[in-house]
Amino acid sequence: MANKGTRTTWAGLLLVAGTMLAAPGAAWAQAVDVEVEPINCWWRTTAEGVRMGEPFTVVLTCAVLETEATRIVPDQSRLEPTVVQLPPFEVLGGSRAPDLRTATRRFFQYSYTVRIVDEGAFGMAVDIPSVTVNYAVEQRSQGGEAVRGRDQEYAMPALPVQVLSVVPDTARGIKEPEAGAFGGPATREFRGQVLKVAGGILAGLGALMLLIMIIRVLVQGRAKTADARPRLVSDAAVMSGVTRELDRIRAESLGSWTPELGGRLLAAARLTASVGLGRAISRRPASSGELREGELKIGRAIVSGSATADHVANARGAAESRLRGLDDALRALTAERYGPEPSLDSAGYDEALAATAAAASRVAADHTLVARAVSAAQQTVAGWTERIWAR
Repeated sequence: MANKGTRTTWAGLLLVAGTMLAAPGAAWAQAVDVEVEPINCWWRTTAEGVRMGEPFTVVLTCAVLETEATRIVPDQSRLEPTVVQLPPFEVLGGSRAPDLRTATRRFFQYSYTVRIVDEGAFGMAVDIPSVTVNYAVEQRSQGGEAVRGRDQEYAMPALPVQVLSVVPDTARGIKEPEAGAFGGPATREFRGQVLKVAGGILAGLGALMLLIMIIRVLVQGRAKTADARPRLVSDAAVMSGVTRELDRIRAESLGSWTPELGGRLLAAARLTASVGLGRAISRRPASSGELREGELKIGRAIVSGSATADHVANARGAAESRLRGLDDALRALTAERYGPEPSLDSAGYDEALAATAAAASRVAADHTLVARAVSAAQQTVAGWTERIWAR
């Protein structure tokens, strides 16, 4: 009997020990299988029911995952009090609280002061609308490099707020119609007549200034035409020809790109950069010989530009905006044309063509008659301002 009781006691102890040893492993397995939400947001209001036009506070709180290996990067720019929209509620202002952090979470919070002014919402439950928060998952590799995933969206649930049908006596800023007076129509009619006369005077002055500037541009154009070295084609004509050449290159490259098409595209890009930077363009009569490397035939002239990718990269002011992206296209086309090995595929040629066409469109728009008249007007006004301040 004693041996049997001893065996029973040892069996019970082994069973308890086995359970205790297995428990941590089971708990660990469950912890591994738990799915952690990357972002979680919720609303909170200072009142379940509000009166029409009464300001109250809405608090938005979000918790995002933030560990050493994984970090959630939300786009909080759309949640700022000066940007967020919560129709039909009107956002009067707000603030952002300092962030709080735990071992695995970061909490951020915004408070918005809102009100509703809608005569059709009396006695109804109006939803604070769902707000979409864009975020990306950023994971850190073993080497310490952060890799960001694709953009994702998190849509918050709406929160109903009961709108009461009673307006308090202390309410301020309620949108009510202004009481009319007998003199109101006469005052508004007089104000309208004054504004109409002032608008006519300003329109006449604007038309006069535009006429003066057009005359000035035409006179300057004739003076340049009378130069001993005629330009054969103007910058505006050059850009018009470059645009047509780019259209032809786009049509001919649908099958495949050839070195000849790449050379023509490089010549068009250099001409665009030269005109956009105000650099001199080489012009010679079309009858003076055959086309050489880097030249295009436009009208009665053969033209070529000398601008490079470095010239475009160093541009400042308006030229930088006009030639945006053209420096990369020039650099890639030059390396392909004169480099030791081919460096562009069809996709690379297409990107260079798109960048050149966009820059050529902007440069051509700046060389129209209206654009030159506006530029001349700005220079004249700037000169007058300088002389007035100098006095």
